Amino acid sequence: MSRLPSASLVRRAFLRVGIATAIFIFIVVGGSILFDQWAGGRTGGGFMLGTALVLAGACIGVFAIIVAIGLAVSTAFKDDERWP
Repeated sequence: MSRLPSASLVRRAFLRVGIATAIFIFIVVGGSILFDQWAGGRTGGGFMLGTALVLAGACIGVFAIIVAIGLAVSTAFKDDERWP
């Protein structure tokens, strides 16, 4: 069984946390906002699509920040270990 280098494990962990956080934020925050717009009935489909795209962009930004932190943290670990 091959073992991944420590830096790869750190990067993979932060990638998973970033994806999970972005999806969670989009579902919880975005779902609430979009449901309120839909239930109110005063907004058109284009406005709701725009809102969804802005929320998706914000979630991608959160994901990028978390992954950047993971890359910065992973520099403290070795990445050049030999894989058996």
